[in-house]
Amino acid sequence: MPEVCSPPKTIEDLILDILADEAQIIRCLRIFFCKTLQEIETEKCMIPERKVKLASDLINAAAQKEAALAAVLEAISKFEEGQDEFITLVPGAIYQVTSSSSTIQTITFMAKTDVGVAGGQISAIYDGEAELSSSGMIDEVPANYNIPLGGAFNPDDITLQNTGTVTVHIANVVTS
Repeated sequence: MPEVCSPPKTIEDLILDILADEAQIIRCLRIFFCKTLQEIETEKCMIPERKVKLASDLINAAAQKEAALAAVLEAISKFEEGQDEFITLVPGAIYQVTSSSSTIQTITFMAKTDVGVAGGQISAIYDGEAELSSSGMIDEVPANYNIPLGGAFNPDDITLQNTGTVTVHIANVVTS
């Protein structure tokens, strides 16, 4: 029987899994801490200093768990930032704009050039001929760019074209 593969999890799915596991850990720790503290409280042969030390150790253990979880979530947030999938456009290359709307007035996207290279240029092109507007100079640091089209256009008639002389990488193309 062929193996059924589930789709890969998104970063959001992984974070939700971590939070669900964290909730289960908290429930288990609450039961453990409460029972342990109750036993410490009722223990007649234990000196008060020992009871305080055990309670303090339990609280420190909970704090260490929280610190570890915070470190994991911070690492995930840094990983997420690097997850943008860039589309490479060599000089002259075209990217067809898509939209669920029947008309668009603005195109927003993230862009960068290769490291050490500046002077990238992305232009919005209407129906393969007329340049509507352009993004400004793009360099190696990823940045967001906004191209107002100056009117409402059918998305099928609009493309983004690398009108510069260097390779440009674009991501997160959004129309409005």
